[in-house]
Amino acid sequence: MNFLDERNIKLIIEYDGTNYKGWQTQAHASSIQSTIKSAIEKMTGGNIILIGAGRTDSGVHAKGQVANFHTHTKLSIDLLPLAINAHLPYDIAVKSAEEVPLDFNARRDAKAREYMYIINNHRSRTALKRLYSYQVPFLLDIKVMKRAAGYFLGEHDFTGFMGAQRMDGRKQKTGNLRDVIARSDDAGDTTKQSWGREIASPSARNDGKAGRNPLSPPYQEEDSRILSPFAEGGRRWIRNIMKLDVKKKDDFLYITVKANGFLIHMVRYMVAALLEVGKGKMKPEDIKLYLEPSRNKWTHSRAPARGLFLMKVEY
Repeated sequence: MNFLDERNIKLIIEYDGTNYKGWQTQAHASSIQSTIKSAIEKMTGGNIILIGAGRTDSGVHAKGQVANFHTHTKLSIDLLPLAINAHLPYDIAVKSAEEVPLDFNARRDAKAREYMYIINNHRSRTALKRLYSYQVPFLLDIKVMKRAAGYFLGEHDFTGFMGAQRMDGRKQKTGNLRDVIARSDDAGDTTKQSWGREIASPSARNDGKAGRNPLSPPYQEEDSRILSPFAEGGRRWIRNIMKLDVKKKDDFLYITVKANGFLIHMVRYMVAALLEVGKGKMKPEDIKLYLEPSRNKWTHSRAPARGLFLMKVEY
């Protein structure tokens, strides 16, 4: 086949992540990536490599995931979404397609990603939105949550707000030091998490010891490019938070965060911290303590995956 006929197709994808173990293809579990890849291969009749901009976690949803693949199909760009959707289940949909330069890479070329977390802040649960929001039936102080959100803005080392995952996908049990990373349970299991734990003093949790990172490079991030944990200068953990809004409309709270990249589970840990502030269990300025990762690690609950949406990716 003539390589000059090769095309690079960029897709905008929407999905309900409830029934999937995240975006990334896994050997023994259903994933968004593998499902879409299979649909495209049925449509084109050839093997493809599907590259996603955001490696969303198990149970996380998307309204604006971006992916690309190379193909030799002659099918019109206008018909591609319809053709792919014909082979997809109803909880995944390709919203649009466009032809892009051959060197475009949905993951590598992304400049920013934006997530939204939705909270049902009513004492009664919702039946229709139960899979797309997290119920917090407590009075939340939105004003202090907005103050706390301000401490996240700008460049920070987010070691204190990330989980750990082995490259083989199994759970990684670790301590709570900067170089040992954090304990992280299965991303899809949110039933074991409790909001009733009392937060210990950050200084009380730091034993002052140093440890060597037990993870083999490269370290797997949730939706930023893969970087070695041994990169010079320690910038592997630094992310730039460009926007963090906390807004309430009726009974729902919407937390929107935009950054140049995210570490694994980072958004859900940030949301958990903001909720602790809103419930009066932390002061807004306590957020700064966890942005000093040489001392402190967020070792408490993370917000459940079902409330998180990848909204858009910017290039």
